[in-house]
Amino acid sequence: MSDGGWDGIPADVFLDILLRIPLCPRRRLRLVCRHWRDIIDERAPEPRACAKVLAFSNDGGPHRAYIIDDLTHGGVRRRELDLLHHSRQDAAEVRLIGTCNGLLCLLRSHDIAVINPATRELLAVGLPSACYYGRNEATYSFGYHPATGRYKIVHVPHYRAARLDAVRVLTLGDHGPGAAWRDVPAPPGSSCLLRFGLVTVGAGVTYWVTEDAKRIMSLDLKDDRVAVVESPPMPVPLVPFNGYGPEYVNAYPCRLTEVHGKLGLAARRPCDGDMSKTEVWVLEGGKEQEMAWVKRCTVLAGGAVTRQEIALPHAMHGEHVLTTYMPGVLSGRQQLTLSAHRPRDERKTRPCGVVRVDVPKPETVVGVFESCGVRTFAYVETGEPLSFYGDKLYRQG
Repeated sequence: MSDGGWDGIPADVFLDILLRIPLCPRRRLRLVCRHWRDIIDERAPEPRACAKVLAFSNDGGPHRAYIIDDLTHGGVRRRELDLLHHSRQDAAEVRLIGTCNGLLCLLRSHDIAVINPATRELLAVGLPSACYYGRNEATYSFGYHPATGRYKIVHVPHYRAARLDAVRVLTLGDHGPGAAWRDVPAPPGSSCLLRFGLVTVGAGVTYWVTEDAKRIMSLDLKDDRVAVVESPPMPVPLVPFNGYGPEYVNAYPCRLTEVHGKLGLAARRPCDGDMSKTEVWVLEGGKEQEMAWVKRCTVLAGGAVTRQEIALPHAMHGEHVLTTYMPGVLSGRQQLTLSAHRPRDERKTRPCGVVRVDVPKPETVVGVFESCGVRTFAYVETGEPLSFYGDKLYRQG
């Protein structure tokens, strides 16, 4: 073996073979020998280590996905991903549920499509329900469990506050009677309030907030088990659906998010004058460690009319905090900017990193869109073929 190859196979060919193997068994191949371990660690690392920002935008018509290649130096450097649309109507109706290990999960008018833009493959699966909420991307999440190597689509069939009897789950690659949406029972008294988001984190767990906005529930994608998370109280008060009264005066607009593979919470509240403050909290601990909400950063935004807002659902990427800004309609068009900021260390006065923003600056702007909204995700290119996960497979090009 030489130059990273194996048994006479050139290094680039050997690497291409490795990248076509699903992530979980590829990681197990590190155990074959030290040479294989070094190649996989150096040239096929964990997806999170080489992930880029994906911005999903409605540019006044077709929905588009862009990869932001560099957050460090500012300047608009983006490239568009091919979402493998069959028609302009498909492009206008598609919604992005989520991304995972280079695969994109799209909600379309008639089905759900999992695509790999790098291999130009598309795997179609049926919708779980014909009801209204079955066509709302906010009721879905897309995740992967690192221990099982299985990808799953999760559907919580309610958006408004409601009691919850079961969560619907589809596992990619299942065959036989289980190769369909199935109901995963929820414990008695379960509920959901998806206005705070439905988030799947890197450990393979999906989270949502309960109807009373006081607790968090989870679905473990390893064994499909729904449970109430035994976590400390919310770090900030949340407003339940139709909540009113003096107890909600100080409640914050909040959203669940993922922060570096862990459950996060972005909470925005007014500040003095023309300022607003957004706090990003992360749920740390678990297993044998005591769980605690830890404030990761604070975004202080100024502006008399419009302000920069933290980007969602992917709020932090590496060392950067992502924000969006839309000043209004310019020349008949809506223009939205995406910026990336490195928090400053102000630990003498604040216990976490701080980002101070006003009107976007050229050195922090990484994307400009003629759009009414942009959602952010993490994306890493992969050569993993979708043929492992189903037979309703389409290839383009």
